[in-house]
Amino acid sequence: MTNYSTSEDPGKFALWVKEKMPDLAYMFDFEKQERIDENVEDYFTLASHREHLRGNFILSIWDQDNRFQFDFVDAARTLNQQDMTIIADWLNSPIWP
Repeated sequence: MTNYSTSEDPGKFALWVKEKMPDLAYMFDFEKQERIDENVEDYFTLASHREHLRGNFILSIWDQDNRFQFDFVDAARTLNQQDMTIIADWLNSPIWP
């Protein structure tokens, strides 16, 4: 499990994930501020290309780096309008874990 605590209010990120990408919330233990690596592995094992992009985006935010290699060009080509709006809104007003 990976533990990151950099937000003044980590609860905001938890609420944001649960509202905007609820299917990805199980990858995290928000109370402990941990990524649940087993759940991440399970997610990517069965994920479609679109789901990979969404997962890479949220995990890049969590880790605050690009280890998961979120690709904006691929995202623009692949994701639907709802996903793109979520990403654009986050870029305009980032919420960190």
